[in-house]
Amino acid sequence: MIFRAALALIFCAALASFAYAFWLVLSPEGHNWSVDIPVERRLPTDQDQAAAPAPAPATPEPAASPSSESSSSAASPPRQPESSAAESTAAQPSPAVPPVEGERPITLSLPIACQPGVDCWVVNYVDIDPGPGREDYRCGEMSYDGHKGTDIGLANDSRIAEDIPVLAAAAGKVIGTRDGEEDLGSAGIEQAKAAGKECGNGVRIDHGNGWATQYCHMRKGSVIVRPGQEVAAGDALGAVGLSGMTQFPHIHLSVVRGDEVVDPFRGVVEGGEACGLGRQPLWDDQALASLHALRAPTLLDTGFFDRVPDSDTAAAGDADLDSLSPRAGAIVVWFRAVGVEPGDTADISLSAPDGTVVASQTVTFDKIQASIFRAIGLRNSAERFPDGLPLGEWTGDVVLRRDGRVTGERAVKVTVATTN
Repeated sequence: MIFRAALALIFCAALASFAYAFWLVLSPEGHNWSVDIPVERRLPTDQDQAAAPAPAPATPEPAASPSSESSSSAASPPRQPESSAAESTAAQPSPAVPPVEGERPITLSLPIACQPGVDCWVVNYVDIDPGPGREDYRCGEMSYDGHKGTDIGLANDSRIAEDIPVLAAAAGKVIGTRDGEEDLGSAGIEQAKAAGKECGNGVRIDHGNGWATQYCHMRKGSVIVRPGQEVAAGDALGAVGLSGMTQFPHIHLSVVRGDEVVDPFRGVVEGGEACGLGRQPLWDDQALASLHALRAPTLLDTGFFDRVPDSDTAAAGDADLDSLSPRAGAIVVWFRAVGVEPGDTADISLSAPDGTVVASQTVTFDKIQASIFRAIGLRNSAERFPDGLPLGEWTGDVVLRRDGRVTGERAVKVTVATTN
């Protein structure tokens, strides 16, 4: 009888332990470590931000296959298989330990296969302002209130078709994935928010000593890792997409130590420049050199079109022509940029095949904007061009400056030619 009672007590204790561990994984309060909110093409005013409802925490969930659909409740942390208590508690990162002065507690490589400043750019940094405002690590405003990650974006939406790999920033164990969310961009923001899937398709990795990273907004069907899988730094996790609460293709990388969000440009060790890198940033030397060298405002994309395109068409990558007919209705050069602040300037010019500048404009910005779109050009009228647009190679030049320093410049070309 005593033996049976002892067995019953052991069984109840094990059941209670399992139930508590499982609750930690599934409960919204159990493990909310990352919040990902939408980035708008045009930055809201402070009043808009104050009025905007705060999104629910988002963490990716494990999927049985790359195309599987998660069915967890809104704002739930990663859900693990229910087959054992060990699996259900695997989503908990290892306990945090104190940082070590003089060496990086974790070293992060670039989480995306691109060349910063060439075909990808940091669009938003971690918001280090503890109050209702926003501030990036340089004391700029390339962030938004409560942003908990680093957003590295692509030039336009069309690039997601290139399957640009998302990479593990450090070695570790995959403890959560989600796949199956559609790449809807701005059309899916409210849907993702309502479902508690702001991160979209993503991956979460435990790196030991309390460190974890999360990767968001990946392309549907691209996630190629599974919970429990060990990965090395640089291993492919999936591809950049437009899932979850986002309006442009990018990878959102969140870094945490225990419950603390860490800006990889600052690190966890105190000190460093007041408006610059911390004493012990987390990026490896190569990633740090390429990312820290970027300066706002950032030139994302430029192109030629036969009329003034709307900003959404340009952002989709559908407004860049290689050639024009001499009978085209107009010749227009445009650009898109991010991280604009008061006093920043943009010079944009259009040159004919003989080198003559036929249109130019200098814009001085007077307010903070997350993204801007500008275009100049000429109508192809009989009065201006009796024989149509002059044949040959036309050039568009764009130069962005802050405090007189060039932060981005690009020349694009289009050929005006007759067709057979």
